[in-house]
Amino acid sequence: MHNSNIKHLYNKTSNKKELTMLVAEHFNMNPRSIQCNWFSGFYSVPAKHQDKLISIMQNFVNKESKTLIT
Repeated sequence: MHNSNIKHLYNKTSNKKELTMLVAEHFNMNPRSIQCNWFSGFYSVPAKHQDKLISIMQNFVNKESKTLIT
């Protein structure tokens, strides 16, 4: 369930690089590691990070959509 939500939110994002950088900074990880392991193919995000990641992604998508509208 979480993986499909993560995949859906990632696909809604137009600036994937900025999202990846934000997530990497929040979880203190390498952006390339986030891109290759969390956001590619299988969306294999560790269970302990899924809820926080979804929250970050929802906020990012909302902010991005408000920026594009105005």
